[in-house]
Amino acid sequence: MYFGMVQVFVFLLSKNKMRFEKNLFALLQNIVRKIIREVLDEFLDDNRTELLKLFEKSDPLQLLTVKDVSLLLQVSKPTVYRLMRSGGLKSTRFFLSKRTAIRFRRLDVEDFLARSSQ
Repeated sequence: MYFGMVQVFVFLLSKNKMRFEKNLFALLQNIVRKIIREVLDEFLDDNRTELLKLFEKSDPLQLLTVKDVSLLLQVSKPTVYRLMRSGGLKSTRFFLSKRTAIRFRRLDVEDFLARSSQ
């Protein structure tokens, strides 16, 4: 349904029949918010058991992947990388033969959560 709306909008823009106005921008914001909300709800429904497993108390030295941390913090993977680069989230790099694996200690992620919630 939303994909069709986006196609119509792109078509109208390409034909120069529509100008950007505040009302149009607000309408597009609402459409994008609805799409994101629906996709996020669907994702959470599909991955609820995996998320619950991540929140269970386990070994504090357990190593988590970027995907695990993004699910735990409920942020995107690029946000996890940004937090890592800024020094807010400690990570460990494992140098494999042709690539680098990034892992986070569960204890460090929980410490980050505690610091950010204060």
